[in-house]
Amino acid sequence: NAYADTCLGLYDGGEDIIYEVTFTAETAVDVKVDPYATYSGFAIDDACPPDPSSCMYVATAGYSSDEYGFFNITFPAGTYYIMIDTWPAPACVDFKLTIQEPAPTTPGNTCEDPIEVKLPADIPYLDASQHTCLRVDDYNYTCMGYYDGGDDAIYELDVTDACAVIITMDPKGSTWSGVGLDDACPFDGSTCLAVESGSSSSPRVIEYTLAPGTYWIMVDTWPSPACLPDFDLTIDIGPSAEITPASFDFGTVN
Repeated sequence: NAYADTCLGLYDGGEDIIYEVTFTAETAVDVKVDPYATYSGFAIDDACPPDPSSCMYVATAGYSSDEYGFFNITFPAGTYYIMIDTWPAPACVDFKLTIQEPAPTTPGNTCEDPIEVKLPADIPYLDASQHTCLRVDDYNYTCMGYYDGGDDAIYELDVTDACAVIITMDPKGSTWSGVGLDDACPFDGSTCLAVESGSSSSPRVIEYTLAPGTYWIMVDTWPSPACLPDFDLTIDIGPSAEITPASFDFGTVN
């Protein structure tokens, strides 16, 4: 345990390993760790030991067997350091570190590249067998609280006409999951329009009336597990009031 005062926080208390990586030219890469089901974290910095307050990149996985890391990040030419460490219970870990060319990006990874949905035109909407794994934990410290600590998937809703909707996220057996709705992306740090989360594997359901405009949905986890390997997201028309007759004569009102 050579370094215990770094940007990894609680995840630098175990035995650590250091890699020195030199890029001879500006290079884009994916950097990811397979933790083999244990508590692990890693940091990337241009100094060694890594800075105690802030590094270039930091990722922790909680207790997880899911591969995690950073994807399509660009390093200017120079020398960088990767430190892999633990919680520290256990005091050391087995892992696999991979540095490779960036994998092709898919919509839903970020606010800038979301999965796009048009409402009410696309209703009923179903995105079946979707996942958050390897989409990276892009957004922390949001109104989703503890449920924004895993890899996240982002949907953009383009609402052309006011509509009441029922948004259902079925984690299909995974526990500790959440879904949020907001009119800003990244989500606000204190309050969202709506959030549904919990430890069970039950579907999370949001009912909301959307005025014309742009909204975002974020699907995320506790983060144990660090991601959702399989979920369904559906959007259906919600309940609406039917009034008969359509108008009333109240006479003179002072």
